[in-house]
Amino acid sequence: MATDIVGYSKHMGNDEVGTLQRVKTLRSELLEPNILANGGRVVKTTGDGLLIEFASAIDAVAHAIEIQRALAAQNATLADDDRLLVRVGINLGDIMIDDQDIFGDGVNIAARLEAMAEPGGICISSRIHDLVSGRFDAEFVSLGRQKLKNIADPIVVYNVALEGNPAPSGDQTGSADLALPDKPSIAVLPFDNLSSDPDQDYFSDGMSDDIITDLSKIPELFVTARNSSFVFKGQVVDAKEIGRRLGVRYLLEGSVRRVASRIRINAQLIDTTTDGHIWADRYDGNVEDVFSLQDEMTKRIVDALELAITAPGGNRAATAATSASDIEAYDLMLKARRHFYQFTPDSLQKAKQTLESVLRLDPQYSEAYSLHSYCLFVDWNIYMAEDAVLGKALQQAQKGVELDPTSGVALARLGWILGFLHKHDQAIEVFEKAVECSPSNADVYAYFSEILNYADLPQQGLQMIETGIRLDPLGPPNWDFHRGHSYYKLRRYDDAISAIKQSINRGPNFPVPYLYLAVIYSELGLPDEAARAAQSAVEFNPLFNLENARRVIPHKPDEQDRFLKGLREAGLPQ
Repeated sequence: MATDIVGYSKHMGNDEVGTLQRVKTLRSELLEPNILANGGRVVKTTGDGLLIEFASAIDAVAHAIEIQRALAAQNATLADDDRLLVRVGINLGDIMIDDQDIFGDGVNIAARLEAMAEPGGICISSRIHDLVSGRFDAEFVSLGRQKLKNIADPIVVYNVALEGNPAPSGDQTGSADLALPDKPSIAVLPFDNLSSDPDQDYFSDGMSDDIITDLSKIPELFVTARNSSFVFKGQVVDAKEIGRRLGVRYLLEGSVRRVASRIRINAQLIDTTTDGHIWADRYDGNVEDVFSLQDEMTKRIVDALELAITAPGGNRAATAATSASDIEAYDLMLKARRHFYQFTPDSLQKAKQTLESVLRLDPQYSEAYSLHSYCLFVDWNIYMAEDAVLGKALQQAQKGVELDPTSGVALARLGWILGFLHKHDQAIEVFEKAVECSPSNADVYAYFSEILNYADLPQQGLQMIETGIRLDPLGPPNWDFHRGHSYYKLRRYDDAISAIKQSINRGPNFPVPYLYLAVIYSELGLPDEAARAAQSAVEFNPLFNLENARRVIPHKPDEQDRFLKGLREAGLPQ
């Protein structure tokens, strides 16, 4: 079970002393005795939240219902500003135990369910529902299959409907419907793999990736990012619903069938406002023709949308070699991307190894150098490899740009590494070129925002991340953290805490947001909360200490002193 107090930072801003006292009373007089009575164990506190372990699903749901009803009764007699509301998420799953702490997808899902719940509400997984349905005086309302961030398969989620508590909408990955942009807008859904081998998914996904990349280079077109469009992989959702959630007018969907050296692509362009087909076509050829097929599809989209431009990538098919070794390199590149997107320590190692194989086959492959540079950066930034690794990452990023100076992604990865080398001005220049080359690439805007934050330009950083989030409305938790970082630099602490905690709720195994929470709580004079946040960062990555924070987080000198001071006060090890 994961729990969290709603609007905690706002309460603290209004009445710090009173809020602390109310929270302590809530825990000591209601939560902890009830947890104990229902056979639970508080695993740890996470700021204003709790992670709790129960031996029984029935006991867990009983505790959740009892505390929500007790809180509702208490709040009925209080003024709005004095009311404390709690969200609860409950999941049943295997866990890993380390000392007294617990980890694993079972825990992560509970955290994501808590984030879905309305204030005063409870969300449970279908596994919990199957065990407790009919045993409580409460209605269990299905929210359908929900795609939870960084969880491989969608799960069915239920709201425990208690009197007076509204049910969540079921659309938690994207909130309100998004207005259409003022120019043609499109999302490319992941192409279905119709090959007999399910392992060919990487190839169909790679086709979708490449088309998104090509379209994102067109200034006259708004293109939703891969992160958001791939949320719908394997789901049955109608075009109008996807259009509303992503805020786009058009969808491209299709399928890929690969048999030996032959490939067939079916594609259709759909108007989400009418659910009508603009065009549909089939492309047949040899695998060696894949570049030409992609370029032809991009041209058809541009023609259908009546964009008076030249489709990008038009020279690629003419210049791309089509020998067996080149196709093998492309195939390996798609596999490397697949490993990279999984973003685990093992998958990143596989990505690096695969990219090295790509470069042995094709030493002129720009994307391979660029992605390899980012994998090396992760080794240095997260796993604390020696500084020489960052130097190698810079060389690989520079080579990627040298081979393709029009690649917005390659430029962004170079700018990212320059920023972490404290070359802020140079990094900004490179990112500006990246935006020119890929004006609809959400990753470019999102990473540019973080470099602007490090360069002490947080207002510009905030504008940049808002643009990135509009292009990627269902994107990763990093985007919430980048926004929180901008707020931190602007001293907008309530907004910073809210955004950073949202990032943690969606991706609780990423340690850096906890460091910023620790600093913010230190600056607000909340030593207990600061210490808990710092401890959480160390639990997720024991390599995080003051020296490594200084080494791998590239604030300018004055801001670096402020940041390290906050971490030191929070008790981060030297």
